[in-house]
Order: sequence, then C-alpha cells, then structure tokens
Amino acid sequence: MLGTVKTDLGKTTIEGVPPLRFRAGMDNQLVGVVQAALAAIGDRRPYDELMGLSAAAFRLFFFRSGWNPLAPDLMVGYPHAKRLFAALGYEVEILDCAQADAGERARLQRLVTASIDRGTPVIARNIDGHGRYGVIFGHASSTQNFYCRTYDAPPGGATLLQGWPWHLFFLICRHPASDRRLTALRSLMECLELAATPTFLHAGQPLASGDDAFQEWLDRLADEAPLAALPPPQFEAAAAANGWLYLAFTDARAAASRYLDALAHEFEPAPALRLRAAASRYREAAERLAAGWPAVPWQATPAAGRPWTAEMRRAQADVLRQVRGLEAQAIIEVDAALHVTTIG
Repeated sequence: MLGTVKTDLGKTTIEGVPPLRFRAGMDNQLVGVVQAALAAIGDRRPYDELMGLSAAAFRLFFFRSGWNPLAPDLMVGYPHAKRLFAALGYEVEILDCAQADAGERARLQRLVTASIDRGTPVIARNIDGHGRYGVIFGHASSTQNFYCRTYDAPPGGATLLQGWPWHLFFLICRHPASDRRLTALRSLMECLELAATPTFLHAGQPLASGDDAFQEWLDRLADEAPLAALPPPQFEAAAAANGWLYLAFTDARAAASRYLDALAHEFEPAPALRLRAAASRYREAAERLAAGWPAVPWQATPAAGRPWTAEMRRAQADVLRQVRGLEAQAIIEVDAALHVTTIG
C-alpha cells in the first residue's frame, strides 16, 4: 500500500499520481482523486467501478433552499466516501479539519508529511480555498508547501495547497475486500435507496433526492422572478451552481451505464438482462444531457459574462424532463434485477 517516494533538491514526492481533467469521463472530483491516489500505491481501479461502488453514479441531490454548488459534492448528504472505501477494503481516517486551530493545523501538517514520506498520498477537500478536491503527493522540506494534483493543475504538473482543507483523508491500511458480488448488490440497493428517499440532510439543511430533486431543479429553472431579482454576482453564482450540478449529473449517469453494463457480465442471465436494460436507459439519459450542454453556460469554468437566458433554462428543463422519464425506467430495471438475483 506504498507508492514510490522520490526526494530531490529538498522536495519529496510520490511518483505515479496521474493527471486529473474535467470533461474527460472523470468529472466527479472525489472519485477522480480517489482513483488517482490509489493508482499511486499500485491499486488501479476503473473510474466507473468507483462511481458504482460509492453509489455516486446514482446520485442526484438538490438543496431545497435553492441553488447551491455543493449539491453534487459526495461529502454532502450521504456517506459515499465511507461506502466506497469499505467496499474496496480500505481503512480510512476522514478528518474534519475546517475548524482546526493553529496547533491542530501544525499537527495535521506533520501527519500529511509523514504519510507522504511513507509513500501514501493524502486526499484533501477544499484544496484551493474554493471547495475543490485534490491529492497531496509531495512536500518541500524547507517550507510548509504541499504539492497537489488537482483538476486545475497543468498535465503532469502540480499546484500548491491553498488555504486550509475542510477534510483530509488518510489511508491507514487495507483489509481483504468484501465479497465482490455482495458489494455489487449493495451498490444496487443504494441506487434504489437514493431514488426512494425524498430528502437527506446536510448540516441541518434538507436536500431533495431522486425524483424530488428533479422537481426541485425544474421548479427553480421555471421560477423566473427570483432569478430576475438577483444582482449580477448572485445570478452568476446560480448559473455556476446549475452548471456544476449538470456536469456532475451527466458524468454520473454515463458512469452508471458503463458500471451496470460491466456488472451484467458477473450475474446470471435473468438479472443481467435487467441490468443491461437499466444501463441502456442511463446511457440514453447521459447522451441527452450531453446534447443539452448548449443551454448550460458553465462547463467547469466560471459562468461570469456568459448568457443564461430564460430560453436556455426552458431548453434545459425540457432535457431534464426527458431524462426524468428515463431515470424512472432505469430504477424499475435495477429493482427488477435485484428481485431475480440469487443472494449468496
């Protein structure tokens, strides 16, 4: 569970952390950085498998209070990260360090440094001061600078840790992974749980899930008066939140289709048929979402200065209504697959 450590000119780094890129079939930041961190310690996992085992592939949340870019964040509202690491057999310590004082920060910095020196990268949330995820894979011995692989770093390059993380993920050890069939079945049950539970909570704030999330999203797109009343910075923030959610949702359903297609090969014919049918519905949903990008003014970059007209919002709503129907069909197929599956 250790990567290759290199020390050169006072800089210690773990080799083999792959680049991270938006719009490259890996748009869920937490899953992308988990994949990159595991690759550095020799555990190469397909992105779609990680999306499925974490149930991120099946997530759609929308804050009932309105536009919020945290809605697709996997640390919000549901224990995706814990479910993923448990399925893979990793014992992980996830530290909430947003409120750490100076002494605690110094201690955590020492822990990060020690982990890198051992050859184990550290995953961080809010690596740039704006909520982004990244992999801390290096440090400078003469300073407190940490080198990170992020979605904003140049290919093969690194960025420095900015600000202070909200969470740090330390890989402690690895146990034998759970039975693969059981973890697969658990992910399907989590798919149904996310679809059937109308509301989850994050820090006391309700998040609509599944079909309720569709309705919340559609209602916000259709309600022109509140958007028209927003000053430009808040309007742009709403546009960015909408685009961020759309990007994550498109990526999730594309991953869901690939995950279920792959999973079907591991099941007997009756559930496999249902899983392939669900995969087909998710694939069509992802294709329709991708085709709807011209109506969404944000694609992993700020929305400032880009138009977001009522006509664009109506066009996006039309796409979401089509996808909502496909989603309902996919859920029926997943449920049917579970009902015809032999446990054990």
